Amino acid sequence: MISKLVLLNEAGAIPPGGQMMRAILMSVLFIIVAVVIYANVIEGDEGTKIQVERSGSRMSDSIRSISP
Repeated sequence: MISKLVLLNEAGAIPPGGQMMRAILMSVLFIIVAVVIYANVIEGDEGTKIQVERSGSRMSDSIRSISP
């Protein structure tokens, strides 16, 4: 019977409680890390959002200065 349980776990059955809690914890930590990295890359002091706004402002100024 034990060998059948091991085979079931290796085949993708729900792992025992301790392993399940560890998997949940790792998933939550991964999500938190992904959100923090995203926030810093996109909305940080020199983030992508600010760089795109500055670039758009420079392009807009260049287009306005063109004499028809």
